[in-house]
Amino acid sequence: MEEMNHQNIPTQSSTNVPPPAKSSSMTWIISIILLFAILFLGYFARQLQKKNNELAANLKNINDQTKTKEGANAKNSSMLKVVSPKGGDVLCLDQPNEISWNAPPELQTVVVSLDTSVTFNRLGEFPAVQQTENGVDIGKTMWNMKNEAGFEVPESEVYRISLSGNLNDQQLSTTSDQIFAVKKCQTQNNPLVYINTDYGFQITFPAGWENYKVDIDNKQVATTGSVYIHFLLPTTDNTYPAAILRSGDKLNGYVDVIAVTAWNKNEWDKEINSTECKTNPNPGCPFEGSKLGANAKYVFDISHGNGVFPDDIMGKVDSLFKKTGSETIGQSVASKLDFQLK
Repeated sequence: MEEMNHQNIPTQSSTNVPPPAKSSSMTWIISIILLFAILFLGYFARQLQKKNNELAANLKNINDQTKTKEGANAKNSSMLKVVSPKGGDVLCLDQPNEISWNAPPELQTVVVSLDTSVTFNRLGEFPAVQQTENGVDIGKTMWNMKNEAGFEVPESEVYRISLSGNLNDQQLSTTSDQIFAVKKCQTQNNPLVYINTDYGFQITFPAGWENYKVDIDNKQVATTGSVYIHFLLPTTDNTYPAAILRSGDKLNGYVDVIAVTAWNKNEWDKEINSTECKTNPNPGCPFEGSKLGANAKYVFDISHGNGVFPDDIMGKVDSLFKKTGSETIGQSVASKLDFQLK
């Protein structure tokens, strides 16, 4: 028998072997990307925090500088102050008057203006500091009662002085705390004489009234044509309330003592003959017994303030209004004040 040649024939497996897996390489790539992303975000966050810290530091420096500048500005502004004229002063148009102020020592010049609520008059630019007294820097000028253009300023009861200047690019400004008046006084040497050319009368106060001040209430002029001229005296009683001027400002150390009313003649006749003033008179009614006199346009009467006056004022009021005979109060006071029509 012929021998058969056996050959090893490979046996094919019935199970398929899968290809090598790719998931492990993808996971590695994603991990690398995430790592770089985390590193970048961390770096970005650190840079952002650094910038925020720098910004906060810069803002703090700016705030500190602003506060320092504001403090310096406030100090410099507080050093610029009107000294005179004082509240309640009456400046006469026919004579020069001093304007004075305090100023920071570094300020070179100051612009002086004369203001009311509706008008503005620049008086000029002057050296800010001209002398030092008791450690205070003072500037002053003798004002000829004209504005910078050379025109005489108009009369007014509600003037204030305004000051302005530039110090190291900082604008400084201030205004008088209280109002003063500018009037045509027909200057005379007797400080006890008061002359009012607008309404045409003159009075001479008794001794002890030298430092009187005037506060004119002309709010009724437009409706009645009448005006109230108040006279104030200084008191040494520090507990007495400050006088309230018609502008609403306070005048410390002064008392509103008497008032001369310049009644429009037609208004006087109308009111004194009205039923109300005849049958039930009120403080606003004219009173024949307080009449000082009359001219072609006005009837003048006088009254004194209500309430209790300080001791150093009461005697002056009592002396003025005390009758010495059968004359009326108005006649008695007119005699004591040497009331004259102009």
